[in-house]
Amino acid sequence: MSLVVSFEEIFEKKSGLLANHESWRRIELGEVCTILNGFPFKSARFNSAGRGYPIVRIRDLSKKKPDTFYDGKVPDEFIVRDGDLLIGMDGVFRCKEWNGGLAGLNQRVCKLIPDERYLDRRFVMFGMNGYLKAIQDATSSVTVGHLSSLDILKIPFPLLPIAEQQRLVSKLAILLERVDGSQGRLANIYRILKRFRQSVLAAACSGRLTADWRSVNAESEPGSALLDRVKAKRLKMAESAKDVKQINEAFDAAFLDIDDAELGVNGVPTSWIACRVGAIGAVVNGSTPSRKQSAYWDGTIPWVSSGEVRNNVIFFTREKISKSGYANCSVRLLPPGTVLLAMIGEGKTRGQSAILEIEATINQNIAAIVVSHGLVESEFIWRWFQFQYNNTRERGSGSGPQALNCQRVREIPFVLPPLDEQGEISRRVNELFAFADKIEARYEAVKRQVDRLPPSILAKAFRGELVPTEAELAEREGRAYESSEQLLARIRAERETPVSRKRAART
Repeated sequence: MSLVVSFEEIFEKKSGLLANHESWRRIELGEVCTILNGFPFKSARFNSAGRGYPIVRIRDLSKKKPDTFYDGKVPDEFIVRDGDLLIGMDGVFRCKEWNGGLAGLNQRVCKLIPDERYLDRRFVMFGMNGYLKAIQDATSSVTVGHLSSLDILKIPFPLLPIAEQQRLVSKLAILLERVDGSQGRLANIYRILKRFRQSVLAAACSGRLTADWRSVNAESEPGSALLDRVKAKRLKMAESAKDVKQINEAFDAAFLDIDDAELGVNGVPTSWIACRVGAIGAVVNGSTPSRKQSAYWDGTIPWVSSGEVRNNVIFFTREKISKSGYANCSVRLLPPGTVLLAMIGEGKTRGQSAILEIEATINQNIAAIVVSHGLVESEFIWRWFQFQYNNTRERGSGSGPQALNCQRVREIPFVLPPLDEQGEISRRVNELFAFADKIEARYEAVKRQVDRLPPSILAKAFRGELVPTEAELAEREGRAYESSEQLLARIRAERETPVSRKRAART
């Protein structure tokens, strides 16, 4: 199916870029452009190993070079070259000046070929991206946007003197290049902030962040003594023989044997001790009440899904289960301060963590580290998981989607500083992260402003406000010029010549 609204409706509803200067006229692109639809290459012969000829697919319009190759013959007429104007006709519409080298033109990508006696190629590119954005917005109710070559050729495009087009293109190129530079510098800020936060976590989890604090707090209970107290209190709080067995296994000397390579930290302070997550708290997971039983849902008991665990503090949940759901499912109500770790997912989810600030239940894809003994700071555990994110993800296993399980979580290495130092570490990390958050908020505000510049600049250009129009210059210089009206008449007259009719018939 093609456009669900007419171009007249689009132009009636939209303003800005679609506006026309009073000295300009419009012409359907089909009067001054030809179009070549892509070739239906057989997908069975596609490969990513570099065998054959590179092929431009829709997704490649957002890349520098194609990453798909065709192991077969590519007809000469479907070869694109640097400088060709390509349009993606499905999904997100965009027009791109191709600069990825020789490649084959795949179906659902077309090549727009303007008659450069009348339309400057880059002027067409700048204008088309504005029109395609307007068409995208106007047809946003369609699940997957679709354009046909006939749609494109019917677009009523601004027609202005070629010299004016070229001035406009030169000015746009300068301004948009500056915007690109600003966006690149802003992206660097984001990367710097990401590295800064990771450096803070590395310093916090290695002891460097609190080296000065330890020099004046040498009397603090060392981690080794604290770990002994954790074991004693956990055994005292144990509710079953199974709990006792798991605690004793977690404190077995062989289980606790960890070298620096596995720990991921070189040389922790002597007042700290290396152990494993299974030693500092109970590791449990949850379950999902049957979705077929409506009575199990929409209750009052918070229930956390793995998608809600994203290096955050959880104050509420998207879903809640009922008392009936709680009673008929192997879930438990976890106390505030419980640390959560997502155990499954190929995307970012696996290895991300959170802290509960409420009582809640969890699903089966989350591990909960319960430290109700109060001898290990939940926030320090949370920050350790953030620091160890990549290492934790690598512990996933399985032939399907990579996943952790509760036993693998118990085996995750951990460092235990003195209890009061844990609190100091958390305070300093929060202080430094708050500083980074302020910078990031300013970055986001500036980025939004910069991201609004390209459409604003294009809108100004296509209202005739960016450079002097040919009419204004001619009046100022006291000279004659071919107006848009005259150019339009000449184009249409030339199309009626026998040579032009023959050329049109061939295309």
